[in-house]
Amino acid sequence: MTGMRQRAELVADLARCLAPVADPLGRDGLRTLLAAAGWEPAGEGFTAGDLSAWVDDDGIRVDLPHYGLPAEADFAAIETAMKELAELLDLPPAGPLDRDEREYHPVKVRLRAGHWAVVVAVLSEGDDLPVIVEVSFFYGADLPVRLADLAGPPLGWFPVDWAEVTDRTGVEMPEDYRWVLENYGTEPLGGRVALYEPDTLGKPVYEGTRYQLLPIGVTAGGEEIAYLLDWEITGLRAGDREYDTGLLHHLVVTLAGR
Repeated sequence: MTGMRQRAELVADLARCLAPVADPLGRDGLRTLLAAAGWEPAGEGFTAGDLSAWVDDDGIRVDLPHYGLPAEADFAAIETAMKELAELLDLPPAGPLDRDEREYHPVKVRLRAGHWAVVVAVLSEGDDLPVIVEVSFFYGADLPVRLADLAGPPLGWFPVDWAEVTDRTGVEMPEDYRWVLENYGTEPLGGRVALYEPDTLGKPVYEGTRYQLLPIGVTAGGEEIAYLLDWEITGLRAGDREYDTGLLHHLVVTLAGR
């Protein structure tokens, strides 16, 4: 128990450092934050106690010491350790629109630290790779609050017949897209982005890309915003740039000037 408490305190201290940060930091900013929190550079990552940390473009992954290869691992004990760590972090649960960096991993606990989505997960990614418990911190929590900071509070309630939109487009629109349309309508957000009326959306089309495109809005500069689809929605395209995040996340980052 003592070892897990020490690990939890190191991770919780990192959460406390990130919680006041309202916007993404980028790789260099995250590395600076880790160093300021007392983590030591080690090769391409950082260490603190027996924990290892790795910085992505917009997040931090912290690994506990591994539990051996899948064939020899006690998954019940590992899941218990994951839940114990998540409880010791004493963070609020994730909201329904928060980013889930480990969307396709079933064994996890989702939390938040300010605007940073926290996922504690058991990862087993191959028979020849060890089983680990990972804590990830990625920007993308409590985004409706941050959008209100940047674009003003919601303008009201704009009901949409989503079943009809799905029938017409053949696409079930994501929850965060629905939230933005229902709360802000199609008024320009922060003077930067306007979404199309849902009843004008058509079926996705190929336009010389490997994906289908479903246009959903336009920037003040005239760049079209479209969902990328490969059987299902996989990301966004704004102008000639592609993103693997949702609409709400994209709006917040865009309006924050990041």
